[in-house]
Amino acid sequence: MTTLDQSFSARQVPWMKIGKIIDDPDVDAAEAARLGGIDFDVELRPSGYWTEHAPNPDAAEDDAERYLNQHGAPTERRGYWTSEPSRYAVVRSDTREWFSYVSDTYQVVQYREAFEFMDGLNPRYVAAGALSGGRQGFMIAQLPDHLRSDVTIGDESDPHDMYVVLQTSHDLSKGIKVSVMMLRDRCMNMLTLPTFSAGAVQHWSIVHVGDPRAKLQRAQETLELAASYQETFERLVVQLSSVRITSDDLRHIARRVLPGHLKKKDEQVAGIVDRFEHSDTVGFRETGWGAVNAVSEYMQWGRATAVRTAQSEFTSGLEGATAKAVNNTVQLVMARA
Repeated sequence: MTTLDQSFSARQVPWMKIGKIIDDPDVDAAEAARLGGIDFDVELRPSGYWTEHAPNPDAAEDDAERYLNQHGAPTERRGYWTSEPSRYAVVRSDTREWFSYVSDTYQVVQYREAFEFMDGLNPRYVAAGALSGGRQGFMIAQLPDHLRSDVTIGDESDPHDMYVVLQTSHDLSKGIKVSVMMLRDRCMNMLTLPTFSAGAVQHWSIVHVGDPRAKLQRAQETLELAASYQETFERLVVQLSSVRITSDDLRHIARRVLPGHLKKKDEQVAGIVDRFEHSDTVGFRETGWGAVNAVSEYMQWGRATAVRTAQSEFTSGLEGATAKAVNNTVQLVMARA
């Protein structure tokens, strides 16, 4: 067994460290939110500021009195409190933790509400959790009719598990986002290969979550888009496997896809090529599919983890540096087809 194979034995699904693994296949979105610790509520509270001199002292005193009644007196009085009617603070109800400032048109959607449109598809929720101290929340689900992609390349099978990743936030960093993610069995690599066409997108946004009829429609759209993506993904893998890529080709590709500011690019390129040539978890040597997986393998498992957090390891493969490097590799390989 090689060193790479030994390290593979300790690999975990990428959300293991940041979320709650859900073993019960019968939970709904609300219960998944509870299990994942994102069933808390947030609320909007008036915002404002202290001023030394108020342009309208009487109104300012009224605002200050109202503020003191709601929040208690400050340790040190700083003048007059003036409300800002167009801005509100998003605050966690139970802990009073501040998440963000929003406009007066912002509509709060609790985490358990944001994802319940999926319940109409009878999904299996496999994980849920919070990111950035609760400012973002996620759930990961599998759809009953789209659990596996058993891609056949020549006489060899390369199976993947298919997941739908649901994300939203209370800090304006995300709307309600739905992404398709393939998890390759052979190496536990997250693969979010790029949007292929208008009918086979890798991620999309969900709106109008408050309308029950719209929820059913959005659920059906999610099912159809995920199914289209899965079919196109499988065809792309076969196409990539038909492209011949040498080690020298991959060196050239890796130099282009790795971020330009990296100080040890030669070492990193060598690490990618070594996996391409020797790793059984990568496989499919001298093919474009092997090249894609070598880049994915290195970015997810070969880089130093001293400055990486569990959250960054998850988000990098989903939509960050790892996803970008892998997607750029796909584009460069297909350009050689």
